[in-house]
Amino acid sequence: MNNRGGTNINLPTWTPVNKVLIICLGGLFILRSVLVKTVGVSFDRFLGLSGATFFNGFIYQIATYPFVCRGLMEILFGCLIIWFIGSDLEAGWGRKRYLTFLTVSTLGAAFVYLLVMSIFFGSSSPVWTYPLTGVGGITNALCVAYAILYPNRTFLFMLLFPVKTKYFCVLLIIIQLYTGFMESSNMAGVLAWGHLAAMGFGFLYMVSVSSPTIKRIFSKPKRKKSKANLKIVGSDDDKPPKYWQ
Repeated sequence: MNNRGGTNINLPTWTPVNKVLIICLGGLFILRSVLVKTVGVSFDRFLGLSGATFFNGFIYQIATYPFVCRGLMEILFGCLIIWFIGSDLEAGWGRKRYLTFLTVSTLGAAFVYLLVMSIFFGSSSPVWTYPLTGVGGITNALCVAYAILYPNRTFLFMLLFPVKTKYFCVLLIIIQLYTGFMESSNMAGVLAWGHLAAMGFGFLYMVSVSSPTIKRIFSKPKRKKSKANLKIVGSDDDKPPKYWQ
């Protein structure tokens, strides 16, 4: 829309998948906040992903952990990125390919997170019980895809500093690497590895679908041209036909 100063503000549309995703994220965040404030109960342990619970039968956590957001800024910025960036991707890719991208990023991050927990920490470490939560992995993966498709578009870093998407993506990776290595013994460091894995699998997905073989899978099949059927239209007697159709 246009304001009086003549500046164009183009807001993305509410695409179907992102609309459902944002509603679920917001609804669960409100429910979690109410439960914590009223009865002091949180469902982080049941919906978040940790080695202690996953290997005890809570395998559904590989799909539910992104929906557990703990802070207001996390849910606010997460939903904004899904709306602004995810809507462009869903509109350009279509619902099927966009859902596939989200699934690959989410499950890939869960796999790497559990692998890192098992190899480097183990059940004797207190980190073993830290649950991977939040929409940060999905939003970071969306930023990677957006930077690949539109590397020279501009983001407002911290809502103040304009930076091209390709540099913004590199900055995200550096921040997550620093957090993962320097704070590996606490919650922030553990979450960083999950976010990095989501970005990595998002990148691998983008590379894979660019190959000719997989591109044919996602492309719509071309309709075959129907062969013209010639039909003789004539009179009822034995005279030659009058014309062709």
